[in-house]
Amino acid sequence: MKINIKIKLPRCCPTRQIQSNLPTNIAIINGNQFFSNFVGLTYEIYPTMKHIIFFISLFISLVVVKSNYAQNFFEEIPIPDTVFIQCMEVNGTGDIFLGSLAELGRGGIYRLLKGDSIWECVYPFPNGGAPLSMEIMENGTIYVGTNSGYWEHYLLRSFDNGDSWEGVDIPGRLNVVSIYSTGEDSIILSRFTANPTVVHTLDSGETWACDTVTTITNNVVYDFAKAKNRPLYAAMMCFTSNHGGVYKSNDFGETWDFDGQLNHQVMSVAVNSIGDLFSADWYVTSSVTAGLYCKRHDEEEYELVQEATGIGDLVITKEDCVYACTEFSIFYTSDYGQTIETIDDPLCLTMRHLALDNEEYLYGAHEVRLIRSLQPLGSNISVVEKEKMNIEVFPNPVREKFCISTNRQNNGLSIMLFDLKGNMVLQVFEYEEYHFVNTSNISPGVYILYVEDSLNNFAISKILKI
Repeated sequence: MKINIKIKLPRCCPTRQIQSNLPTNIAIINGNQFFSNFVGLTYEIYPTMKHIIFFISLFISLVVVKSNYAQNFFEEIPIPDTVFIQCMEVNGTGDIFLGSLAELGRGGIYRLLKGDSIWECVYPFPNGGAPLSMEIMENGTIYVGTNSGYWEHYLLRSFDNGDSWEGVDIPGRLNVVSIYSTGEDSIILSRFTANPTVVHTLDSGETWACDTVTTITNNVVYDFAKAKNRPLYAAMMCFTSNHGGVYKSNDFGETWDFDGQLNHQVMSVAVNSIGDLFSADWYVTSSVTAGLYCKRHDEEEYELVQEATGIGDLVITKEDCVYACTEFSIFYTSDYGQTIETIDDPLCLTMRHLALDNEEYLYGAHEVRLIRSLQPLGSNISVVEKEKMNIEVFPNPVREKFCISTNRQNNGLSIMLFDLKGNMVLQVFEYEEYHFVNTSNISPGVYILYVEDSLNNFAISKILKI
């Protein structure tokens, strides 16, 4: 049978509906397996992963996060109610810059000076305009790529820490979805075109050249990475199979070669001090495994470091620790990918962007939330470990009722079910080993299940009511 699957793609990408031939009793929706007894049943889930992630983030920030255990690694930085974060950068002095879409207000560039608590909109966009990408060079110059169908320039630049801005003339008239710089002179941009295209300069933007990474359509470059005396790498996001992967250039973008990771929706790449390349998958378009991969500096093959989906960003510290954010955690490796550890702090859930300042404080951003580590990553941070509560929910999809089982003895569970607008539609307290929840009075749709035990350990899952 054919099952229509709505796949969540990153912002700035057109949402495509993909048809897959799957077994008659299994549907894969937003990365989860759901089982159906109905041959020929078609799932078409209009509340996409964006709505689910957005709700979980908002719900956690307002309800789930509790001060007695959440503030052990990160702190939350308040942002204006009208800000909807699309990009984030931190300069050498610790000033934070956010690019906001026009989802909750007017699009613009916001700045928070180090030590201050008042955000300032240093560049409001015209109606419909918004920043899509941002890069701060070593000399402090700020570049911002825009969706500038509504504006004169697709690239903005500031030489005075955001106090004033000027437009930069670059070839073509298409969205600038990523910006990367090396040193003080070399800058490369990626454009959202039918064929993945880059625009680059070696003289601080005085002259620009435009080149195509590959003639294969339905690809777009979402990130770049380069180490000294190493090639320039590009992370290729794809929308169909036999596309995507990692490309490399030995002449800063003039010519490109495919390097590997076919069928991987590569969202981010980063290179450590010894030349190891790390690539992070958003999702995949075939049967390959999504996750964090490493291509060692002295090897040609990509090695799976950690299986994961929805990796939004990577950063590497001065000590070569690699941090990656996913939809539900931030994990890191401090031994070149040999072992993986997870930061057990609910504040870091659903992060999509990561950044480091010069002192190596770690910043994370989601659409409506901004966090920062309590101490620099190189210091001895005392982390309060919380034992995770694993739950099993079955059946899922559910008709009349579902059952929850946990991996621990407890004095009862508080079980809550929320719709995607944040409304609580059900709340029960259960004290049995298996916890049955009656859903017969709930309308069909996608819901968020929140479970908490008497020790404040919690679990979050998605429920499909049919």
